[in-house]
This record gives sequence, structure tokens and C-alpha cells, in this order.
Amino acid sequence: MKTLLILIVVAVAFSGCINQKYLSKNQSVFKVELTGNNKARILAYNSGNNKIHISVKDSADVLLIQNKDTSKAKFVLPTIVQADFHPDARYINLAAKKKYYFPETQFPAQNDSNSNNAFVSPQKLRYSVNNFVLQAVTTPIKVRPAFTKARLKDSLSLQALAELNVGISIGLKRTWGAYKAKPYENGQKGRSISLSGTSFVSFGGTTVRPITIRYYRPFEKTEPAISYGACVLFGFNGINIGLSLGTDHLINREIGKRWIYDGSLWYGVTIAYDLAR
Repeated sequence: MKTLLILIVVAVAFSGCINQKYLSKNQSVFKVELTGNNKARILAYNSGNNKIHISVKDSADVLLIQNKDTSKAKFVLPTIVQADFHPDARYINLAAKKKYYFPETQFPAQNDSNSNNAFVSPQKLRYSVNNFVLQAVTTPIKVRPAFTKARLKDSLSLQALAELNVGISIGLKRTWGAYKAKPYENGQKGRSISLSGTSFVSFGGTTVRPITIRYYRPFEKTEPAISYGACVLFGFNGINIGLSLGTDHLINREIGKRWIYDGSLWYGVTIAYDLAR
């Protein structure tokens, strides 16, 4: 419960940053300007050291980018990449949208006095985003610390358990995204890594041995249990893995009130998949 309250406080503190995308430093984006006579030019803008609030929309083979905070952070002056070329339908559409975009596939023309031949087309566009996340989670490995209570005259060593459980988690996630000019080997253009802190609830089964219930029942049995806790996860695209802390509570309270691990802290390895963010 304390962990959940801490996460709620953190979420409120950073609520102003939720679902906000920011362009990384020194990133180049492009814009098409129609110059008349069925000609156009491409301008390259650089973010410099500014923290620029943007919106990003995946549109066909490009990302459409909009500067949402023009009152604070602006792109630096443009560099002409290629001027006075005949635009095809793709570039006419980009000009009509009046937004920045990435990547650029028209490289500067050789010996074109209107072009900046020193410009090198960037390979990736990098940006970051903070958001709430809803995940499906499972903790296949749990470690229960050594348990010693003199009054019960019990002493149990550290236990590593493989258990089946499934649940959901909700929390905060920071994602660093990269959109590549040319597709990766698997055909994807976008990849991301992330770090998230979430609280979870899950349902599963845990093995209850006679010694852990003071021999109230003389045989071992798997009992259904609900688990609560929190985890810190490292993610790649939509898959996440990390460490978690939690407690188990048996649904069968007749056994649960005798089980020495009921409500006791365990450490685990958690795997999660993003459902919504």
C-alpha cells in the first residue's frame, strides 16, 4: 500500500509532463516550400540545444512533426538542402500539410549553387515521450527471503520459485524513440527503449507446504493467490522486463491466516507487454 501511494504521488507530481513529446537536441527536420512555376525547395531545420515540444504523426513513409510550443522554443534558421526542383505528388502533399517532416530523401544536387552540399542527411530522428502506461504482466520467478520467527520456532531458508500468474499494471513510462531514414532489417523504421515504474495486481497460484502453515494440513497444495506490488521495467519497443517487489495473499483465508508468507515481501523478475500508452 505504501508503495502504491508513493507511485500515485509521483504520478501527480509529473502529471504536467504526461503524454508530452520532446525533440532531442541537435535533430534535423524538414519542410517543403512551393516557390511557384511548379517548383519547390526543401529546408532543413535544426533543434539546436532547445527543448522543443512536438507532436508526431506517422504518415505513410514519413513522420509529420509539429512544433507545439512556438512561444518558447523555435527551430534555428533553415539551411537550403535543395532548391528549384520539380516536386512530385509526395512533396506537394507535404507542402500542403504545412508541417515539418522526417526523413528527407532528396539529397542536395551536385554542383547546385542553391544547395548546401556540406549538409549530410541525418540517419535517425530522436525524441522522447512521458506517458501513463497500462501493461499485461507476469512474474515467473519469485524469491522469498529467508524467514525466521523465534516465537514460531520456524526457520526457512531463502526460496526461489517458478510460479504461474498473470495480471495488469499501471504507471509512468519514459520512452526514447528513434525513427530511421531507412528501414531496419525487419522492415521497421521506428524503435524505442523505455524505463517505467508501475504498480501491479496479479492472480495466480503458489505452492503451500505443510511447514509454512504449521502443519494445519499435512500435504502440499497449490493455492490461488492475489499479488500486489510495484516494479521497475526496462523496455524495448512494447516488451518490458525488470525487477519487482510484491506480496502474496491467499484467497482461501482459512489457510491464508495460517500461512507464514501471507503478506510477506518477495522479490521477482517481471515481464510486461504494453496494452495502452
